[in-house]
Amino acid sequence: MCSDPGQELIKQDIRDGLVNRVVVAACTPRAHEPIFRKACEDAGLNKYFFEMANIQDQCSWAHWHEKKKATEKAKAIVAAAMSLLEPGKMTVEPLISEVNKEKCTGCGVCVPLCPYGAISLVKCEDGKLRSEIDPALCKGCGVCTAACPSKAITLHEFTYEQVLAQIRTIARWPEIQA
Repeated sequence: MCSDPGQELIKQDIRDGLVNRVVVAACTPRAHEPIFRKACEDAGLNKYFFEMANIQDQCSWAHWHEKKKATEKAKAIVAAAMSLLEPGKMTVEPLISEVNKEKCTGCGVCVPLCPYGAISLVKCEDGKLRSEIDPALCKGCGVCTAACPSKAITLHEFTYEQVLAQIRTIARWPEIQA
C-alpha cells in the first residue's frame, strides 16, 4: 500500500466518495505515516482522518512464533485504530463461534479440540447434552466449526464452508508461496 499504486487506490476511493476515513494496517508508521497522510490530503481528505495500525512491529515481528496470538493482537490494534477515527460510532463485533442447539447432537468432538477451553457439554431442558460456547473465552479460531460433524457450530458471520476454505488455504500456504 505504501507504493505509488497503493496510494493511488486510497486516493481514488476518497475521490469517489467510498471512504471518509482511512486506516492502514501495515508496517511502521515512522516511515510510512507521512506518506499516507499526504495521500489523504492530496485526495481532499483531512490528513488527520488517517490512522496507521502498526501490525508489523507489534504483531508480525514481536509474535512471529505465535501466529494465533499475533493475529488476535493485530485485530485488536486495527479495532483500536478504527475507534480513534469515529469515537463512539464504530463498533467491532467479536469473532466468536455459536452453537445451533437444534443441530447439535452432543457428540462432544469440539470440547477437547478448543485450544481456549471455551466449549463444554451442558444438559438441556430436554435432558440431552449439547455443546455450549463461553463467548468470554472463545477467540474465534474456527477449530470447533471445522470439526463439528453435524455442522452445528458456526463462526459468527462465517459459514461452515468459508471456515473450511480458510483452513484449506492455510494448510496449503507453503505450497501457494512456492
